[in-house]
Order: sequence, then C-alpha cells, then structure tokens
Amino acid sequence: MTELSAFFSEHIDLVYFFYGLAFFSMGLAVWLESRRASEFRLAGAMIFLAAFGLIHGMHEWFDMFIRMGKFDDLSPQGAFLFNGMRLGELALSFAMLVIFGIRLIFSDRNNEERGKTLSLLAAAALGGFWLVSVVLTRWIYNPDPAAFVNGADVLARYIIGIPGALLAAWGIVLEQRAFQARAMPDFGKALLWGAAALVMYGLIGQIFVTPSFLFPANIVNSDLFLQWFGFPVQLFRATMAAVM
Repeated sequence: MTELSAFFSEHIDLVYFFYGLAFFSMGLAVWLESRRASEFRLAGAMIFLAAFGLIHGMHEWFDMFIRMGKFDDLSPQGAFLFNGMRLGELALSFAMLVIFGIRLIFSDRNNEERGKTLSLLAAAALGGFWLVSVVLTRWIYNPDPAAFVNGADVLARYIIGIPGALLAAWGIVLEQRAFQARAMPDFGKALLWGAAALVMYGLIGQIFVTPSFLFPANIVNSDLFLQWFGFPVQLFRATMAAVM
C-alpha cells in the first residue's frame, strides 16, 4: 500500500464526510435552482435530481457514523431496522435518478405525461427487482448479517444505481439540444459536462462497490480501486458530484 492510499485508509471517516457533503450540496443547489420558473423542460425534472443528491448525501453520512462506531450498541432488532432504513434510503436515492432521467427523455419527445407515469413505473420495477434479488440472496446464500447488508448495498448499486445514472445522463444530453437551439452553447456544454460526470459516476463509481461475496463485487470492488489508483472510490464519486 502506498503512502497516499494508507493516508486515505486512515482518514476514511473524513473522506465519507466530504463524500456526503458533495452530494448534499449538489442536491441543495439543484433544489434552489429548480424553484425558479423556467421555460426549459429541465427545470420541471430537476427536483428529482435534487432529491437524489440530498438523500444520497445523508446516506453517506450514515455510513460515516457507522465507521465511527456510533451505532455499535444497537440491539439486533435495532440494527435490523437501522440497516433496513439505510438500504432503503440508498435505493430511494437511485430511484430519484431513474425518475429524473426518464422524465427528461420523454419531455424531449413532447410526451411529458407519459414520461411521468413511465418514470414512476420504471423506478418501482427496479426497486421491486432489487427487493426480490435481496430476498433470493438471503435464501440462496444465507450470509451472516454484515455480509447480507453489504450484498444488499451492492445489489442496489448494480440494479438501480447504474441504470439510474445512465438514464439521467441520456436525458441531460437530449436536453442540451434545447439550449443549442436557443443559441446558448455555453449552457449546452455545461450540461454535457454534467452528463459525462453522471456516466463516470454510474459506470465507474458504482462498479467498484464494497467488497462482497457476490460476483463481481468479490473481485471488482473498492479495495481494488484503492490498490489501482491510490485513493478511495468514495473520493472519485464525490468529485463527480462536484462536477455535476
């Protein structure tokens, strides 16, 4: 382990703090902007991007407190409820990305009402698929509680997080054409930067997940990312939030 990676491993609590802060700040900024009236379709969907940032940021702060040992004294029942809430929060944050992306995609096709319905159905379908996968994982592998929580976290990122990020990026790419059509190329370029950050967040940030007994997380995970690049994947995700 290099000196840099050792430093980040020693101060991982601080990394999680800034990780959560990056997403919470992004969500707050987007929420404040979404309250302004706008003729662009992007404005109507931005509240879901804001919800993603706010909820995801709070989830990462919960992870920070867990690593600091703040919840070590919970009873088994309390730990079960707490982990269920934390995993539900993670899945909900990714569902907000799904809704944001699909609403933008269908707004671009001048079929906004259909987009609203489809976005909710898609988010519910992915969420349901995640829940079924979690139940099957428990039934087939019967892991210990800690491994089960890690597995459910990994499945949320694979099943909802990656599609949500890619759908959101696709919607943003479609929306930037509206800015180009109004001779506002600088804003269009800014949207493309945001879309690129979402793609990187989804394809890299959510592939290198917490080590788990599930494939491919047992091979491609956050430990491998730290070994390859010398800094934690949480810092990469926070950087993508800052770009967004």
